[in-house]
Amino acid sequence: MRNIQTSILDGYLADMTKYAAPIDGAKIHATWHAVPQQLAKENHKFQYQTIEKSARKNRYASAIAWLEDAGIVTACPRVTDAIHPLPAFREEGAFKLYLLDVGLLGALQDTDPADFLPQKGKTARLRGAMAENYVMQQLVAGGMSPFFWGTSSKAEVEFVVELPGVGVVPIEVKSGKNVTSRSLAAFREKYQCAYLMRVSAKNFGFENGIRSVPLYAAFCIPEANKRRTIVAN
Repeated sequence: MRNIQTSILDGYLADMTKYAAPIDGAKIHATWHAVPQQLAKENHKFQYQTIEKSARKNRYASAIAWLEDAGIVTACPRVTDAIHPLPAFREEGAFKLYLLDVGLLGALQDTDPADFLPQKGKTARLRGAMAENYVMQQLVAGGMSPFFWGTSSKAEVEFVVELPGVGVVPIEVKSGKNVTSRSLAAFREKYQCAYLMRVSAKNFGFENGIRSVPLYAAFCIPEANKRRTIVAN
């Protein structure tokens, strides 16, 4: 499987060179390789300095746009306020970038199965980034356009979406069963939403206003959203 993933990645790199001017191709290559590096950091918000220390938006924004247009990365913008309509509160220049496929992300990071064992505490941040990218992949594949929310006090909720008949709902992502979170509590206190949602290694459930969705069933979130839309119509 890793050989197949590597072959796909090689094909992407070849296309970046083939369909872009030489200078643009170099910037696209550098940006592409910076995405896994950024996700591996504690702060997943994309920073141009991850590409190179002197990188600036005016030099690399076109490279990000090229990767988005090619469908191999997806941007998740931050909202300044998690209220309807979310796109109206999109914060310019603040976003996360995710790869289209979590398997390809693992290949780029050269991970192996042992890296995802709970006892390997040093890779906890990596496990979190992979889980986050996986959930984003499922939401986008299901036709959703997520945002993320954060405050200056470091409270952050990985995804925020709008569900028909429900309103704005935060989606927190945890790679394991330790689901304690001050960020979700801060979001509840600020916005008083209908309910909260958490995707983690725990089973389905509903407790204290939090809907629990197991990681393997993240695809159910957009599926439930579609069913609500059909009913609403």
